[in-house]
Amino acid sequence: MPIINEHCLDGTVFCSDGWKSYLKLAEHLDLEDVVHFPVNHTENYVDHITGAHTQTVEGLWRHCKEFLPRFGMKPKDLGSYLDHFMWHRYCKQRKLDMFKFFLSCAAELYPPTSKQLPRAVFQESAIQEHI
Repeated sequence: MPIINEHCLDGTVFCSDGWKSYLKLAEHLDLEDVVHFPVNHTENYVDHITGAHTQTVEGLWRHCKEFLPRFGMKPKDLGSYLDHFMWHRYCKQRKLDMFKFFLSCAAELYPPTSKQLPRAVFQESAIQEHI
């Protein structure tokens, strides 16, 4: 509950499965105007009255798990893997070239300077040593 309280806003709409711990979710949060639509998966996957479902988040989590390495991932690295997954998904959905888009984002965050690198000066003796 503390994590949900910290990361969700007043007026959040929650859709969840019917797991017992979720049943009184709205009553146990310190948020205002929270709405909770539980879906009983033993009866259906989309509540025919409210239209609530968990298919979108479950599908996203399935794709995410497929993206994560099967072995050897350290818990401290999970954030980096999730960042990579979201970057890959963002670019794929928009049909962006990931490398070019990365460069444009980097240039936006760290604009190129107007300074130029000094010109390289080659000494004839140094070149002869490598031949």
